[in-house]
Amino acid sequence: MVGTGWAVCLLVLFVGAAGCGQAPDEVAVIQTSIGDIVVAFHGDVPGHVDNFKKLARQGFYDGTAFHRVKPGGLIQGGCPNTRGSDRSNDGIGGPGYTLPAEF
Repeated sequence: MVGTGWAVCLLVLFVGAAGCGQAPDEVAVIQTSIGDIVVAFHGDVPGHVDNFKKLARQGFYDGTAFHRVKPGGLIQGGCPNTRGSDRSNDGIGGPGYTLPAEF
């Protein structure tokens, strides 16, 4: 359903060496039906980054869709409910726990 902004995705983490001040050591590649998205990690929110990596390695995001798409660049995804056909519950699922805010 690419025309409506939906893109099923598979998340793959890559680890590589990088020098100080260069590209991050680790990135996530979100493979979608319309192309790949590369996400770099930064250490200023370590709890959220570590949680994202843990869930990605467990396959939590595999087969999910972007449930919120705004023209101009905002996308939101990662909800396990998007794997089903009931769109009324998209965006309200999660891993069963929450994390405290990191500012």
